[in-house]
Amino acid sequence: MLPVLPNGEAAIYFQRKKMRDEERLLLLCSCVDIQQSDVKQLREIAESRLDWEYLMKISVFHRVYPLLYRNIIKIVPDVPPEHILSQLKEKVMRNGAKNLFLVSQLTALLNMLKEHDIPVVVFKGPVLAEDVFGNIGLRSFSDLDLLISHDHIKRTVSLLEEKGFHQDIDLSPEQYEKLVDKGYHAVLIKDGAIVELHWEMTGRYFSKNIGIESLMPRVESVELAGIKVPTLGSEDLLLYLCIHGCRHYWFQLDAVCCVAELVKKRTALDWDLVFRLARELGALKMVCLGLLLARQLLELTLPDSVENVLSNYPKLEKNASGLAERIFSSTEFIESQMRYREYVTYHYTIMDKTADWLHYCLRPLLNPTHSDWLWLRLPASLSLLYYIVRPLRLTGKYAKKMFR
Repeated sequence: MLPVLPNGEAAIYFQRKKMRDEERLLLLCSCVDIQQSDVKQLREIAESRLDWEYLMKISVFHRVYPLLYRNIIKIVPDVPPEHILSQLKEKVMRNGAKNLFLVSQLTALLNMLKEHDIPVVVFKGPVLAEDVFGNIGLRSFSDLDLLISHDHIKRTVSLLEEKGFHQDIDLSPEQYEKLVDKGYHAVLIKDGAIVELHWEMTGRYFSKNIGIESLMPRVESVELAGIKVPTLGSEDLLLYLCIHGCRHYWFQLDAVCCVAELVKKRTALDWDLVFRLARELGALKMVCLGLLLARQLLELTLPDSVENVLSNYPKLEKNASGLAERIFSSTEFIESQMRYREYVTYHYTIMDKTADWLHYCLRPLLNPTHSDWLWLRLPASLSLLYYIVRPLRLTGKYAKKMFR
């Protein structure tokens, strides 16, 4: 739930002064290049009495510890305790080694797909780190996301399995094909490398889907490990990052950081195109929310034309303030789960179209998931029965919780 003020109204603006010094320092360090005007403030905070263990803990949870380490080493290398710097350095080095491994897996996959004439667009992961952050070691990611045509899914899964990848769930090929067809991505794993095959970019948030065909005219390329990797155009990437952040409730600072760094790196962004694509899809509020969070948390400067659009959504400003306050409110540092009522209310505030909101909020109640297939093993020919199994399973699950 969004935090409220004593009078019962949601917080209108985000106040850094209410935060702990460790959290303020993390926000200052969650960027590739710190503004000269922020260096003095960073030094003052770093030289105060900080809980460095807490700072490291939240930086790992929010997946921005590579940026924290880079900026501390550059600006205040002699201030943190030696053991903290040592632990951070080790984490950063492990992250870099893992990222290099995933890059090697990606290049092999791209060569395989090219050999079989399967068009692909790579997004997030190493291409985002290299293209927007300028270094694959400055982001923490754990999988490779590939967008291909739905018609190529079955063939691509078979090719990956020939290369030693296996499904993320123990089902027969027929069952897995049926399950994947009802969703929007397939997950395969090999030696710790996780590959997600997508054929729709938004997780079926909207009535209008985004497939590879509609994105190809705006695809750009990033040089990675000596090869040209096709990736999303800047405007499409910003749209995706905001939708993806909303899907995960913006619970990690890394999601906001990606939006901020993209806007700073792409000074020639076609904002008219961004907002047109968002309106056509029904994601204008999501894009505005992502920009508002980047402005509130990371002090992102936006063009006047963008500010004019944001000013049309004063309620979103309050929602952004609530999410900004909430981002450091967890003491457990695990992905927070919303209750269904909160889930419905949250999506009502961030979705443009009521029809999309109703459809998306009914999906968790009706659409079969991995858990349903594992709970009751049915042959693929009877997969339609899972639309009955799911509500029955959920009813039993929550009925038990109520009785307890």
